[in-house]
Amino acid sequence: MADISIKHYSRYDCKSPENVLFGVRRRGAASAFAAAYPADNSRGTSACERAVTVGTESFVQRPSMRDEAVEAITGFVNEGIYGMQEPGKSIFCSTAALYIFRNKARWAVTGNAKIYYFSDGKLQSVSEGNEDVTLGKRLNLHCKFEPAFDLQKGVNSFLIISGADNIIDLQISVLEDGLAASSDAEEWVGRISSELEKQRCSALAVILPKKKFRLFG
Repeated sequence: MADISIKHYSRYDCKSPENVLFGVRRRGAASAFAAAYPADNSRGTSACERAVTVGTESFVQRPSMRDEAVEAITGFVNEGIYGMQEPGKSIFCSTAALYIFRNKARWAVTGNAKIYYFSDGKLQSVSEGNEDVTLGKRLNLHCKFEPAFDLQKGVNSFLIISGADNIIDLQISVLEDGLAASSDAEEWVGRISSELEKQRCSALAVILPKKKFRLFG
């Protein structure tokens, strides 16, 4: 499998209890990327660790783009975080998960997070989040995730955004120009870091190898 270029940017000090946590897991033709952020002023670092670890590992072990599979992963993570609640100590988190299997991609987003999808440097779509859904608050989730879509021919790139204080409103031209001028995810993050800092958010940049007829050989 050709290498996937990955780089993260954090607005927080690495020891901050509010830090956004990132997770990456790959196995065969399946890849999973996730970001989790303590929500609603909770001390949710342990919840975030569970979200990124369990969420990514569950997908690569049994990859599937079906609705019930993606909903089951999110539900499983939510149940685990719900069970971690303690009297007088809230443990919640918001998440953004990106799943890739063979030639398809899909995301599952909760809370104040976004995923941007680019093809050959141009924005194609932005996730529609479940802003009112926070993992760990209630046992039964009520959210709907967007369907899987085909990766396009060329270079497919993603920017996973989490940890913002307010509504995320990144300048698309800045993201596209930075991506067009970059050879890998690290350079892309470097070129858009000022925009990320302005929005006070953290990010995980993912650039897939150029897709011709098949992404994975």
